[in-house]
Amino acid sequence: MVAALKDKVPARKAAAAFAITNGPVADYLDDLRKLLKDKDDTVRLKTALGLAGAKEQEAVPVLAKLVGELPVDTSLVAEEYLSRLAVTNPPKGLPEGDDNRKKRSELWGKWYEDNKQTLVMVERTAPIRTERFYGYNILVMPNNGMIVEWDKDRKERWKIQGLQYPWDAQMLPGNKVLIAENNGMKVTERNLKGEILWEKKLVNGYPMSAERLKNGQTFIACANMLVQVDKGGREVFRIDRPHDIRTARRLPNGKIMAITNNNRYLTLDTKGKVLKDVQLPNVVYNQNEIQNNGNVLVPLGWNNTLVEYNPEGKEVWKANVMQPMHAVKMPNGHIMISSQSWPNKLIELDKNGKSLGEYQTNNQYVHRVRPR
Repeated sequence: MVAALKDKVPARKAAAAFAITNGPVADYLDDLRKLLKDKDDTVRLKTALGLAGAKEQEAVPVLAKLVGELPVDTSLVAEEYLSRLAVTNPPKGLPEGDDNRKKRSELWGKWYEDNKQTLVMVERTAPIRTERFYGYNILVMPNNGMIVEWDKDRKERWKIQGLQYPWDAQMLPGNKVLIAENNGMKVTERNLKGEILWEKKLVNGYPMSAERLKNGQTFIACANMLVQVDKGGREVFRIDRPHDIRTARRLPNGKIMAITNNNRYLTLDTKGKVLKDVQLPNVVYNQNEIQNNGNVLVPLGWNNTLVEYNPEGKEVWKANVMQPMHAVKMPNGHIMISSQSWPNKLIELDKNGKSLGEYQTNNQYVHRVRPR
C-alpha cells in the first residue's frame, strides 16, 4: 500500500492515500504531503480528504483550492467537507452557481486563513443519518389537483388541494412539501395548509418531477429540459433537450440519469454531454423510478409487469402486477405501486414480488406514490 503512493497510475495513488489515512499517518506524512501537490486532481482530492479526516489542517487550503479547479460534480465533494468544517460560520457572501466556483474557492481560502488558529477538524465524510420510516404514503393525484398523505392505517393525515395538475411531490423537513405542478409550469414549496413558501416558474417547461437536493438546490425534470436552481430560484445549470425526456434524476453522487422516448438510459454531465448511453428493453410511461444506485423501476402497465433494470440496462428483478403506473422501493424493502386497474388502488409487494395487500384509493387515479 505504501509503495502504491508512488505508483504511476493516478487511481492507485489516490486509493492508497485514502486507505492509508484511515490509520495512523505519522510514519507516512512526508509521502502523503507530496501527493497534496500531485498533478492529478483526483490524487490531490483523495489525499486531502484523507488527511483532513486524520485531523491534518494542511489539507484544508488544498480542498479550498480544489473547489475552483475540479469539475463541477467533483468539486461538490471538497466543498461539502468545507461546509461541515465551517458549521455555522461559513465565508460571508459565498456566490452560488457553477460559474462562481473560483470565487468561492478564493473565499474558502481566505476563510481558512482567518480561522485556522481555532479550527476543529471533522471526519472526512458526513455521519450517516438513518431517516425514520413512518409507514405513511403521499398520493399524487393530478386529475383532482391535489396530494394526500395517508398514515400507516391508510387514513388521511392531510391534503393540499387546488394544485395545477401535480405530477410529483417530495416531503421536506419542517412539514413542507415540494410539488411539481405540471400544468402550472412551476415547482412550489408549500406548507401543509397549501400556502406557497417558495416558487420557481418555468418558461416553456412543464415539470414532470422535482427534487430538493442535499445542498439545498432543486433539480427539475421536464420533457424539453433538465434544470437545477439555487435557493433564490437562479439557474445553476440547464440542459435543453428535444422534448425526449421521460424521466430524469440527479443522483446523490452527482450523476444525472435520464430515460428518453426511444428507451435510451443516459448518463449526462451538467453541460448535457452524454457520458454513457444504454438501451433499455422496454419503457412505457414517464413515471419510472430512478433509485440512488442508478437502478430504475419501470412499470409496464398493460403488460401487467414491473421490471427493475441496472445502469447497464440488464434486468435484475421482475414481478407480475396489475397495470402498474408507478412503483417505488420503501426503506423496509417493500415496493409500493400505484395501479390503474379498476378500481384504482395501491399494491404493496415484498422484495420477492409477493403481494402484501391492495389498498383502494376511492376510485382516484394516483400518478405517483411517495412513501415516507
